Amino acid sequence: FLLAVDDGYQCRGLSNITEDAFLRIQGQRTNLDGDILRPRFSPTVDALIDKARETALLGVQVYNNPLIAFRTPGYVVQMIIAHTALFHAIFERSGVDYWYKNADGTPKLIDGDKYAWDINECIKTYYSGRTLPEVENLKFIINIRNKIEHRFIPVLDLTFSGKCQALLMNFEALLINEFGTYF
Repeated sequence: FLLAVDDGYQCRGLSNITEDAFLRIQGQRTNLDGDILRPRFSPTVDALIDKARETALLGVQVYNNPLIAFRTPGYVVQMIIAHTALFHAIFERSGVDYWYKNADGTPKLIDGDKYAWDINECIKTYYSGRTLPEVENLKFIINIRNKIEHRFIPVLDLTFSGKCQALLMNFEALLINEFGTYF
């Protein structure tokens, strides 16, 4: 970042990194991960972002694999998981209590773990009832996911390719809008 010039130094290249990344570079800590430019949040938010991204990538891999006959259904299920994890990351970062509650106000437990909101509750809370194209696409895909999981559904690949592409683009836009262009 420093360049020797005539009788001193000049700083260059700092506009390309965040203040947080610059401070981590200067911190001289030995336990840094390999990607110094990655924005950092709490460990829970970081884990949820990673889960969301990895699940979306898994869905894309399934969708693009010509050897899999269950491509679109596999993609749809993975993308719903990805969206749910992304909403949970947003709520966790914002301090929103995204757990279902018992009548007495305590978190509802499933198998000993707090029961986090499903995708429908996340949509309702995040978008506050607004009717937007990305919300409508997500609701459409949720209905398809429900049919995939609970009923027989014929081959979907050609019928829903545009909806699937929009779902991925909307996921990426939400991720970037909430957590930055790095992701």
